[in-house]
Amino acid sequence: MSLLVRYVNHTGEREYLFYNKKNSVLRVRSLETLLKNALLKAEIDKPYTLQDIRNASIAYMIHSCAKSNEIADYAGVSDRWIYRYDKIIDELNYAPCDYVHFRMI
Repeated sequence: MSLLVRYVNHTGEREYLFYNKKNSVLRVRSLETLLKNALLKAEIDKPYTLQDIRNASIAYMIHSCAKSNEIADYAGVSDRWIYRYDKIIDELNYAPCDYVHFRMI
């Protein structure tokens, strides 16, 4: 069973997936702080933003041949908007090691 499925089984189905310690909806600022702290713990010096993660996930989906309408649904935009990533993807030359660059903290 995946980690996400176990989490939902534990917390129950709710309107939002994640909540803060006070059982309120996570705010963008809270997520930014969590990301910043995770980067510090992982000793990653380069600052990343939530937008960077969103853009990277879209780039990985395009590179992995996901359909543009599926990517647009994920990103919450129209599929005509996805063309903006086309030139970026052409410049990327991925190797298997590019997909695995995680550090467990």
